[in-house]
Amino acid sequence: MAKVSKKAPTDIRAFRAAVDALARVGLEEHQTIRFRREAGGRWIEGTAMALDADGSLGLCDKRGRRRSIPIDHVEVASRGPRGGRVWVPLAEVAAATEQLGLF
Repeated sequence: MAKVSKKAPTDIRAFRAAVDALARVGLEEHQTIRFRREAGGRWIEGTAMALDADGSLGLCDKRGRRRSIPIDHVEVASRGPRGGRVWVPLAEVAAATEQLGLF
């Protein structure tokens, strides 16, 4: 007899809140990033998943492990002026995407 598994119910409001939180710091879900666990450590590539309640970035590394890393230890992949990949600190990206209100 086949084993039947149920998926957990999804809450669309929680999903939208997580995506909106990432957008506020200039990221998209599953965007390529790299991070260090400590200052001076080696860079490890991963993907952005969510912004955690304490302000750190929730991400998934290449081996599938979920991590929560402070924003100042994260860099975002982007394209340079000649089309090559360059790494920009997430703190700079977040500061550049914040817009002031019109009034």
